[in-house]
Amino acid sequence: MYADLGRGRWKIGEAAYTYYAGQARQRMGASAVDLTAGDTLALSEAAQVLWGEWQSIRQGGTTSGGRRGQQFAGRPLLLVWRRSGDRMAALAGGAAFLESAWLRAVDPVLVNHGARLTLTDADGQPAWGNLTAANNRASVRLASTTRLPWTIQISAVPNPATGDNQPVRRRLLAFGFCLMVLLVVSGSYFIGRAVTREFQVAQQQSDFVAAVSHEFRTPLTSLCQFTELLAKGRVTSEEDRQRFYCVLARESQRLRRLVEGLLNFGRLEAGVLDYRFENLDPAVLIGQIVAEFGEEGNARAHRIEWSACDSLPAVRADREALGCVIWNLLDNAVKYSRDQPSVRIHIGRADGRISIAVRDEGVGIPRAEQDGIFRKFTRGAAAEALHVRGTGIGLSMARQIICDHGGEITLDSDPGKGSTFTVFLPAVEPS
Repeated sequence: MYADLGRGRWKIGEAAYTYYAGQARQRMGASAVDLTAGDTLALSEAAQVLWGEWQSIRQGGTTSGGRRGQQFAGRPLLLVWRRSGDRMAALAGGAAFLESAWLRAVDPVLVNHGARLTLTDADGQPAWGNLTAANNRASVRLASTTRLPWTIQISAVPNPATGDNQPVRRRLLAFGFCLMVLLVVSGSYFIGRAVTREFQVAQQQSDFVAAVSHEFRTPLTSLCQFTELLAKGRVTSEEDRQRFYCVLARESQRLRRLVEGLLNFGRLEAGVLDYRFENLDPAVLIGQIVAEFGEEGNARAHRIEWSACDSLPAVRADREALGCVIWNLLDNAVKYSRDQPSVRIHIGRADGRISIAVRDEGVGIPRAEQDGIFRKFTRGAAAEALHVRGTGIGLSMARQIICDHGGEITLDSDPGKGSTFTVFLPAVEPS
C-alpha cells in the first residue's frame, strides 16, 4: 500500500495521502520506509505550484513565465515554466537532474583544482553541494547578478590536490559565462516563439470581434427596419404584416442563437457550462432539429435529408448542447455548399456507439487545414474565398461539448467533394 501511494496509483489529495502514508509507516516501522517517497511527494507539491502559476497566467497574470529554486518536502527543486499560446511548458528537476544535466562535467574539474561549487535558493537552503563547506572562504555571486534561480558559491577545499587556483577560477568563469549564454539563447528562443504566438492570437481575436460585429449587425438591421415600418403603419396589407412578423420572429431567433452561442463559448472556456443530461432518442432529436433548421432563411434553398437505422438505443446527453452541435454542423454544411442543395444526415451505430454523420457536397476542406479546423477563432481559406459569415468558434464549441459527453467528432473531407462530420456518442443500452 505504501509503495502504491508513492507511485500515485490512486487519485487522492494531499491530506488523504498524508493520512494513509502515516498509517502505513506506523504499521511497517520507520526502517521500512521507502526513501523515494519524499522525492515523489516533492514533485507532487511542485506540480501544485506550477498548476497555480498556470491558473494565474490564464486569469490574466502580468507574466507569462518564470523560474524558481525552492524546497519541497525537504527536497530542493528547480521550477521553470513558460506559456506558449494556450499551453504552458514546465520543468521540475531536483539535485540529481542538475548534476546530470549541467554539473556532472564540471564537478571533476572543481575537485581536481581544489574548489567546491554550491547552489542555494532564495531561502538560503542548498540546492546542490555542501553549504557548510561552502562557507569556508566562499566567493559568492547573487541570483540578482547572475539572473539564475540560485546564489552561486565557490569555495576552496582544504589541502587541494594542486595549489594553483588561477586556472580553476578561469575555468569556472568560462563555465559560468557559457552557462549564462546558453540560458540567454534558449530564453530568447522561447520568448520569440511566445511573442509570435501572441501576435497570432491577437490577430485571431481581432478577426473574431469583427466577425461577431458583422453577425449581430445583420439581424439587428432587419429588426429595426421591419419594426419601423410596422410601427409607422406603412404596411397596410394583412398578408404583408404577417410576412413581416415572420421575418421579425426569425431574425429574433437568429439573434438569440448568436447571443447564446457566445455565452456558451464563454462558459466552456471558463469550464462552468452546466449540462442537464437525460436519455434522448437520437432519431426524434434529429428530426426536430431538421424541422426547425428548415425554417431558416439560408436553409430554404437546400434539401435536408435524414435517415436512421432501426431500433436505435438512447443517448445520455444535454438536449440544448447536443442540438447546438447538430445545428452548427448543418449551418456549416449549408454555407459551404451553395451550389449543391443536398445535405444528408444519417444516424447509425458503430462499435457500440451512436453515430450522427452530417454530409454536404460543397467545397470541402484541404488536408492542410483539417488538423486546425477545430481550434477556436480558426476559419478555413474557403470562408474568405466564398465570403461566408461566421465567428470561428462553432466547431471548437462542438468538439468541447462532444468531449464533455464522452464522445468524439471526426472529419472526412476532400477539396471539391464535400465534407462529412461524424459525431460519436456512447449508447445507453436498455437494462
